[in-house]
Amino acid sequence: MKSAQRTRTLLLIIVVVTLSLISLSACTGGSRIEVSTEWEIVTEGLAFNRGMIAVPAGEQVVIQLKNSDNYTHYFGVYRTEDSEQALARDQLNCRPMRSKSLVLPPPKKPAAITFAIIRTQIK
Repeated sequence: MKSAQRTRTLLLIIVVVTLSLISLSACTGGSRIEVSTEWEIVTEGLAFNRGMIAVPAGEQVVIQLKNSDNYTHYFGVYRTEDSEQALARDQLNCRPMRSKSLVLPPPKKPAAITFAIIRTQIK
């Protein structure tokens, strides 16, 4: 049972990272990237409404996580250039059909941030 859950979790992470990289490469084609200090990230069907956000330097960032799925998600928030080190993780459990706010400290330089569903609890 635990092996199947780990496999499912790994596959979800791979899918999210792949989609984030596709989104990032699509953004470099000369289009303008939106930069903001306030974002709403919505999950629905194990997918995010955004794969990446861009945040300015020196300003606090507020992210509203909205879980539109029928199961609890545990989120991870990462800087794209260092996806090994999470900006936030584990404490970001969001119950079904609920929202949760996350406040990130001001980054020292402009940053691109990605999201991953670390684990999903299905009852």
